[in-house]
Amino acid sequence: MNKNPLTYLESLSILKNFKNYEKNINIKFSASGEYSNLKIFLKAEAAKSNVNLNLDLLPFGSLRKYLINENKNFNELIILFPWDFIPSLDWRTGIVIPRLDEENIYFNEIYNFIAILSKRKNSKIIYVEAPIPPLSNNIKVQENILREIEYQVHKIGAYILYDHFFSLDNYLISGCPIERKLHGVFAKLIIDYYLSRKSESKKLVITDLDYTLWNGVLGEDGINNLNASPEGQGYIHFIYQTMLKRLKEFGILLSIVTKNDSDLVLKSFNNKNFILNANDFVTICANYEPKSLQIKQLVKQLSIGLEHVIFVDDSIIEIEEVSKSIPEIECIQFPKNPSDLVSFCSKLNSFFQFNEITTEDKNRTELYKKMKLPEINISGKGYNLNNFLKSLSMTLKIYNKKIDIIRAIQLINKTNQFNINGDRWKKEEAEKILSEGGKIITGELLDINGNYGEVLVLFMNKDQQVMSFVMSCRIFDRKAEFVFLTYCFQKYQNLDLLYKKTKRNLPLQNFLLEIFSSLDIKNFVLKKSNLEKISKKYNELFNVDFKNNE
Repeated sequence: MNKNPLTYLESLSILKNFKNYEKNINIKFSASGEYSNLKIFLKAEAAKSNVNLNLDLLPFGSLRKYLINENKNFNELIILFPWDFIPSLDWRTGIVIPRLDEENIYFNEIYNFIAILSKRKNSKIIYVEAPIPPLSNNIKVQENILREIEYQVHKIGAYILYDHFFSLDNYLISGCPIERKLHGVFAKLIIDYYLSRKSESKKLVITDLDYTLWNGVLGEDGINNLNASPEGQGYIHFIYQTMLKRLKEFGILLSIVTKNDSDLVLKSFNNKNFILNANDFVTICANYEPKSLQIKQLVKQLSIGLEHVIFVDDSIIEIEEVSKSIPEIECIQFPKNPSDLVSFCSKLNSFFQFNEITTEDKNRTELYKKMKLPEINISGKGYNLNNFLKSLSMTLKIYNKKIDIIRAIQLINKTNQFNINGDRWKKEEAEKILSEGGKIITGELLDINGNYGEVLVLFMNKDQQVMSFVMSCRIFDRKAEFVFLTYCFQKYQNLDLLYKKTKRNLPLQNFLLEIFSSLDIKNFVLKKSNLEKISKKYNELFNVDFKNNE
């Protein structure tokens, strides 16, 4: 029988033709959504194990009432989402008005619901992570609530599935919160869990570098400022590296996929005394292509099934791009706060099963590295993230600056990847050009996750020659650069970009190629017409606040 997730037609065919069941199981499928379509996948997946599965579904929206009033005397599978703990988190009921003393009120709702669940000791519980609507004007409150739900879910021993299974579109249209394309994957995981079919241990962990394997940004902070030591901001990265080192000793393969320059990555490992070194990784992919494309080619190169792969990254955008492009892969976001590290390590560790460590396990990385692996050829486009980017509620604040230019000059001087020419400036030099009629325009980005600070800088002289244009790599793939330049044209037009190719500015070169036909032309004069067609599709992603401080 095929081990891959079933399609809808395959599920119907199995149920139509399968008759030799070895046993019957009756399950009360306790969930608050609409699961009649998913029921077909669940029954077919059980049939692959010769089980005739009879599912009794609850009426839509009746889970809480059922759990309070119904005594359990049968097999029960409970599927939970964040709004089952706090009803006002449900997208289908709209956005609630913030309440006074809101955090305590919401925490009490969580604890009351956990008390209800704790009475159903033999039920199997699955928790599906999902994004929630704005619940509070205080972002920290929102984070604390989700963290507490996840902590309580871990305490009751629930099986956790991660948020790429959730589809707001499908939930609003049909009442089923599970992405339709993933019904087969979802059903397989649930049936494997319920029937205690042991899923195979994962075989490969693919990790990001910046703010994941180490604290800091290689392309901006430089090698000397990277930190993964057992102190300060490097501590959680130190713990993560020790965990990966342990997995490698157990025979799990490690790989790197990062948007960085490969020579700098290798220098980082050579120059820093990290727990992990470059030889601990079977492959290191460092370029600026979409990570989903890199991962697909990497997994193909290693001849490992996608279902055996875990991807770890601190960026919610990279997690979204990979999880949507390759739903078979487990994607885990690396935590920003030490308080979330326990949950993260628990998730990561849950994907591995070790009974004993053999010599082959210990040497597996070296064995793979000795293999003659095919070359990785990356082509194509990544997943279109526009709908996801829209959900981040991004605001771009644009400033025309005459004073307080220190951060702008710092960003110009430390940015390599998205830098129009690599030129560095002293504060006194920049101030002289400004006194002669030059301009510095900066962009500050905010979204539902916080404020990223000044991340875009355009510096030009009185003749509107753009002497520097840089963007922090922390906001790559958000399309802010197009919107930023479009708004610059509200006051300044026909900007002459003083472009120079450098060893490090490939992302900037790719940006220019979206506007100009070639990088071999002599004059990069940017006109409003160059940007209008491109930026039009990105303008709706941002609220723009243009502040003329002249």
